[in-house]
Amino acid sequence: MRTRKTFGVLPRLLLIAGAATALTIGPATAGLAHNQVIGTSPEADSIVTVQPKELSVTTNDALIDLEASAMIVEGPDGLFYNDGCAVVDGNSVTGTAELGASGKYTVTYLFTSIDGHATEGTFNFTWDPAEGEPIANGLKTQPVCGVSGSSVDNQEIHEATDAPVQGESVWVTVLWIAVAVAAVGGTVLLVIVKAKRSPLPPTE
Repeated sequence: MRTRKTFGVLPRLLLIAGAATALTIGPATAGLAHNQVIGTSPEADSIVTVQPKELSVTTNDALIDLEASAMIVEGPDGLFYNDGCAVVDGNSVTGTAELGASGKYTVTYLFTSIDGHATEGTFNFTWDPAEGEPIANGLKTQPVCGVSGSSVDNQEIHEATDAPVQGESVWVTVLWIAVAVAAVGGTVLLVIVKAKRSPLPPTE
């Protein structure tokens, strides 16, 4: 059975809230489109011989800076070699890593496009360390940014139909309320915009 990496319930719901807002005010942002990845560092399918320290994904437009942005670096041994965090800077999202065993690495990233849509993708590169390059120890469980000593439920690779993690139920409720508020706000905005555009009736 195929599995996929997850970034925890909280980041996904933050991205859902942004996406719901974008859909609600869609007519006002019709000119916007999903960001397209135009480059990565290291370059996809390249061979890396020196510790890269930083890994990045560059897109064709500015990104929305949400705490939900994330990056996971998995080695050929099934271990993880970063802290799960990612920083948005303009049109790029960047994370740090210290690589370990030589072989093929997979970088999974998550960011929010300028139109509010969540975008998840991956790229690969091969680590062939030069003589003298430091070798890091990997983590057995998938890291969650900002969470120290996270439970395995938070960190492991889940099945595609994973359930919400216990202890995040309060955040789940709060964020769904935020989605509802954003939807109502977007509707009110559309009514106001349409009212301003509608011609006034002729006066007697």
